[in-house]
Amino acid sequence: MRYTQVIFYFITLLFISAFSCAHSDNPERNKLYDEMMAIHDEVMPEMSTIHKLEKGLKKKIENTTSQDSIVMMKATLKRVSESGEGMMDWMHKLDVPGKKVPDAEAIAYLKSEKQKISNVSMKMKKAILSGKAILGE
Repeated sequence: MRYTQVIFYFITLLFISAFSCAHSDNPERNKLYDEMMAIHDEVMPEMSTIHKLEKGLKKKIENTTSQDSIVMMKATLKRVSESGEGMMDWMHKLDVPGKKVPDAEAIAYLKSEKQKISNVSMKMKKAILSGKAILGE
């Protein structure tokens, strides 16, 4: 995924967040939204790490002759790339419930999205560790 696409999706998410405004008078709804976004905000800056790792792994694969090493590096590259795509997909599909959405429905949606972004975060962190280990970082 290109850097411009990352920026586009990030801006889109900010736009959705600002104008959909999940905040309401319901404290549980507000708390879930804030927790979901905190997870996103923690891991989103790692997208640049994902892109660096993709480049580094591709270069290392090109310069490696051991088939066993190539297989392992390609598997790690796939996990790194898929973890970044997971973030982009999550942001693209996020549809923060507006104030007019009933609280029960919004809370169920936000719980689901919090779980999804938690999974994305976990996958990104694991992929980054694996990629860095291979590149000796």
